[in-house]
Amino acid sequence: LEAASGRVVLGRSFLTLRGLAEACAAETGSAVRGELDGIALARLARHCADGIPALGPLVENQPRMAAALAATLRDLRDAGVPPAAVPDSSSSLRSLYTRVEHALARLEEDGLLDRIGLFRLAQCGAEAWIRRIGFRQVDVYGATELVGSAGDLIETIGNVVPVRVHQPDWGSDYTRELRQTSPWRFAMEPTRVIDDPALAADGKTLENVLRCTATTGPREELEFVAQEILRCIEAGTSPAAICVVARTLEPYAPWLESVFTKYGIPFTSSLAEPLLRTPFVRVRLDLARVIVRRLEREPTLELLRSPRFHWRRLNASREAALEIPQLAECLARRGRVRRGADDWLRALRGADDLLRQEARSRDPHKLKLLSRILSELDEERDRFSRATGWEERIQVQRAAEKSWLREAESDEESAVDALADTAIRRLARLDHVDQVCGCRARSSEEEFLSALAEALAYTRRRPTQADTGGVRILDALQARAVPSEHLFLLGLNHESWPLELREDAFLSASVREHMRKETGRPLPIPRLQEAENRFLLGLLMSQARRSVSLTWHVRDAAGRARAPSMYLHELPFVAAGTAAPDDTEATCKLPTQEFPNPTDALVDAALTLGATLGEKVLPALASEVAPERAAHFAAGLELIRVTDARKSRALLYDGVVTADDLELSERFPPSFLELLGQCPQRAFFARLLKVRELETPPLHELNSREAGTVLHGVLRRIYGDLYEQGDLAAERGAEEALEKARAALPAAITVEADALRSRLLGRHRVLWEALERQLQRAAMDFLERDLRKLLPGGLQGLELEEQVRLTRTCDGRELHVEGKADRILELASRELRVGDYKTRADPGDSLSPTNIKKGIALQVPLYVLAVGAQNPSREVAGEVLAVPLRPERDREEVRTRTRTLSFDEVATQAPAALDTLARLLYAGSFPFRRDTHCRHCPYVVACRKAHPPSEERVRTAAPFAEYFALHGDRG
Repeated sequence: LEAASGRVVLGRSFLTLRGLAEACAAETGSAVRGELDGIALARLARHCADGIPALGPLVENQPRMAAALAATLRDLRDAGVPPAAVPDSSSSLRSLYTRVEHALARLEEDGLLDRIGLFRLAQCGAEAWIRRIGFRQVDVYGATELVGSAGDLIETIGNVVPVRVHQPDWGSDYTRELRQTSPWRFAMEPTRVIDDPALAADGKTLENVLRCTATTGPREELEFVAQEILRCIEAGTSPAAICVVARTLEPYAPWLESVFTKYGIPFTSSLAEPLLRTPFVRVRLDLARVIVRRLEREPTLELLRSPRFHWRRLNASREAALEIPQLAECLARRGRVRRGADDWLRALRGADDLLRQEARSRDPHKLKLLSRILSELDEERDRFSRATGWEERIQVQRAAEKSWLREAESDEESAVDALADTAIRRLARLDHVDQVCGCRARSSEEEFLSALAEALAYTRRRPTQADTGGVRILDALQARAVPSEHLFLLGLNHESWPLELREDAFLSASVREHMRKETGRPLPIPRLQEAENRFLLGLLMSQARRSVSLTWHVRDAAGRARAPSMYLHELPFVAAGTAAPDDTEATCKLPTQEFPNPTDALVDAALTLGATLGEKVLPALASEVAPERAAHFAAGLELIRVTDARKSRALLYDGVVTADDLELSERFPPSFLELLGQCPQRAFFARLLKVRELETPPLHELNSREAGTVLHGVLRRIYGDLYEQGDLAAERGAEEALEKARAALPAAITVEADALRSRLLGRHRVLWEALERQLQRAAMDFLERDLRKLLPGGLQGLELEEQVRLTRTCDGRELHVEGKADRILELASRELRVGDYKTRADPGDSLSPTNIKKGIALQVPLYVLAVGAQNPSREVAGEVLAVPLRPERDREEVRTRTRTLSFDEVATQAPAALDTLARLLYAGSFPFRRDTHCRHCPYVVACRKAHPPSEERVRTAAPFAEYFALHGDRG
């Protein structure tokens, strides 16, 4: 009103961009029956890809690729890039894009639009709506970058009335480039969120304004922030003037309410959780799985355990409602029920014996009621199988829910159930998608299950929480342009800052750059997405008037190590070349910890002494303060020394060390070559430079490999004794051997776990006793399975931890492999069986032909090749032996599966990968490669995978082409 300058302001309307689009679209008079969500668009992309040679088989064999295709097309459509602009190098994608546009146009005739279609329709009604309401000016706030569909709508409005777009900014190069390359006629005006931020743009940071703090885990991070907020409130700051921000609040969801409630801090949060996390809704998916998969074990048990299960319909007593789920779990476990009514019927027929094993009394009434429940659920399956379309299946599903699940009894249950109903009803629109695409084949029942799970997972609910003027707790994107007095930015960890970019398998970064330049449209490109990460962090830091506190955690909720963000060493508003954690409090702890631990003291010493003096003093200092850490500090300093010493031009290129800079051993263990196949860079750090994590687990924590090492030693000792005593000879009984093994087991564990036992007993006796029982259970579980297979056939020979060697010639150079096989058996058939213990319930991927060909599962194949080369006239096979530490959790009996691979199979599958890795090794090439280990890799801070240009160079570099071809990635 003050800005009206004497004019009269009759009213103002506040709309989101989505609300603006809906208002303008309504002016056209077109009927909008519904919106096409991501599930529908993925199905549309899958149908339209049919018949396109490069894409059709891909989505047929890998259905999840349809969603990736839809995401690529969404980027193109949202940016307003026409199909004709897609280059010839991506002709398959261009064909698909054209088909999808035609299909969406037909769906729009039926009133079904996606979000982009809604914005395009809004352009048609924008002028009429603006003139009818009588607006004189439109101001757009909060948008750093406008996607094409939204920008086009704003420009259409700008043809009618003046438009001002206020772009939140703090003077970054990223927003400057966005303004310079904007495809629209309206100008984007850079606007500071506040005029007097605590962090000055000149890089000079005042004392007590910026603080960096490391905490143990996410919960401790919340505890620390809550205590700091209390200090701010006690100093006179209003809770509403305090903002707590995280990239995503998901990691903090379990403790957010309890921690802030404990400290009596009022707050309002933007945290929204998926409907599937609500047990009242999740049981609907469990029921669908029971019906579709015909009484699959786990969903059936979850359904019976659910408090929403409709026991009153069955006239069951309260006692029966409590005991029947336990009865069903007992029968399923003892009767080895997996899937299908037949498994359940067999368990029910043998109920007397199964219950006797558990020392449970037999209740005929409860057994009869359980049998009735299972029988009627199986009948639901028959009704579902007769349904053909999506609408029919939804109706059958809803009818089953009304029969088996009770109605909502509270407002909260009614609210979440209504959201779930809306999400499920959207699936009926897939009938229209199938019809438009001419798909006559029925969708599979598994497709229905998958779509139902996605619909409930993508639909999120925000807990009903009134804004009472408390602390604002927001996701990073929702906190943009929200000013505060004190800002607490949580989770400054790698993979949150920067957020890992989505890889596009269909449009490379270079093609995206080219299309953006040629069309002038705002197509997302990795380079700008990386810049946006940095900009968002700076924008948030520029929104506080008095202080900014950055925190991160060193372990996640599961205890896995997390690395701090690399942004902490190049923060906005901090002088260039300054590492913020070093300048402030990188190792601050919660107030309850009075003294630093030895590791923290050594880090502080390293920072104080500097690299030159620290290289000489720190290893000795580490030995005095914490002897077990000396090797780790020495390794870290050695990495610095070796890296600084290599001044060749090779280091200017990602992943190339060159052979001259390497000091390779004469022989390589199979585990090294397997690691080389998984990620050459990780193998380089771990095995060639011998760099380890500087942080080792505290004395009271158990290293994940220690228990496995103990089990290996125990099995070696027991099998050796049994073989020497003749208990593994032909015609000997398994029960007799088992009795001797059982008797020898405690002594074997005592000897093999001596160091571990003495370390744990000093602090936690109960922990050691629990671990000892776990080791005994794991060893006996394996011995029972293994000895019953080996006897009474017996063994003619046994070698334990035998040294095996293999020499392979590649390009005129010999690759020498040497390692220890856990055991080599000579069976009565004279076959040699090379075995390797794995402490996982399902180590089948260790013998997967696909993994062997990729070079990521080579350990057992190399043992087989080595033994086969030493015994050319014998049959040789490899086997993986599952020795899980928690066998009781393997309810599906996965560990009992036989996993073997013959010498001929190995000789066919492994050589190509071996030759490729040998050439890579001797050339001194060690590129990084994304795989499942990246999230918890100890070298993630040194890795360049978060830097798109580096990744693009690595994936397309000639020296690495053969290696990436193993994984199906030819750049």
